Amino acid sequence: MKTILMAASALSLLAAPAFAQSTSTVNLTGNVAPLCGTGGHSSGGVSAPTASQDIVISGLTDADGRVVAQDINVGFGNLWCNSAASLTLKVNPLTTSEANTDTASFFTRIDMSVAGPLLDTYFVDSQTGAPTSVGDGEYSATIGQAFETGTGTYDNAVISIIAPAQDRPVAGDYTGSVVVTISNS
Repeated sequence: MKTILMAASALSLLAAPAFAQSTSTVNLTGNVAPLCGTGGHSSGGVSAPTASQDIVISGLTDADGRVVAQDINVGFGNLWCNSAASLTLKVNPLTTSEANTDTASFFTRIDMSVAGPLLDTYFVDSQTGAPTSVGDGEYSATIGQAFETGTGTYDNAVISIIAPAQDRPVAGDYTGSVVVTISNS
């Protein structure tokens, strides 16, 4: 009898009507705008430049009035873009507005070059794939994906003051700059 009751109970479960089920779906969409910026490293790395934005070069000339070759360590701080980007580096040599009539002996321009991991990573020779030597002028690179430099790996650089073999700079105030610009492609 127990077996018959159990079988009847099992059959009644199978014969019971199924509960109706319904589903409601809400689909969400959104958009993240392409952005580039400086500072604010996402994981706590370097966010600010490691050197003052204004660098005063001491000992630009020696006792004979000739330019002293020297390296200045700087950091560009954290640079980032959340999509493909263009990176441009412009090196403006040190120049003065002082008059110079004796161009055979004196000059009013001191050249600089810049080197570092940021440049070695993004500015490469299109023919050899080797890092580009960055001197006076403007250099650009295209980065095909989102990137961030402030991890301490790519943000450091060395600005080198180049000493000409002969001649001397005219006395006066000299100004120059290294400008890094990032923008979404």
